[in-house]
Amino acid sequence: MDLGKLVGGAASQLQNLQQVCDVINTNQLEKLYVEVETNTKALVDAGTALERSGAALAVMNVVLAGSSRIICWTSCRRPGSMPPRRSGSPST
Repeated sequence: MDLGKLVGGAASQLQNLQQVCDVINTNQLEKLYVEVETNTKALVDAGTALERSGAALAVMNVVLAGSSRIICWTSCRRPGSMPPRRSGSPST
């Protein structure tokens, strides 16, 4: 009879330990999900910032390319001369 009580008590303790482990695993999973969600939001924000910087870079390229053409055209021409013709353009 004493052995039966000991086995029953051990089974109850094992069941309690399993429930505690389930709670701990659930808490760890919830923490992991929150961290994954936070990291995903950070990646989305970084991607958005990258797109914005790419667009700004494209605008700067257009502006700088246009201004360099103007600088080159104004510095390369001689006073009183016509601007250089592009190849393939009809002469007038």
